Amino acid sequence: MSRKIRECCRHAAECSEKAKLARDPEGRTFWKEREDFWLNLAQSYEFTAQISSAIGDAGANRLH
Repeated sequence: MSRKIRECCRHAAECSEKAKLARDPEGRTFWKEREDFWLNLAQSYEFTAQISSAIGDAGANRLH
């Protein structure tokens, strides 16, 4: 897993913990939204890496 993806997952886990500790619904909602943001960003990085790899593989295959 790339460093960026790990970092996003770490931030998401921190936000999840803060949501659990929040004393009011607004605080829980805020931290859950932040958690979702970080998870979506991690997913975006993962998707980008997969696409880049596929493009690289396709280009390498054309050369043969």
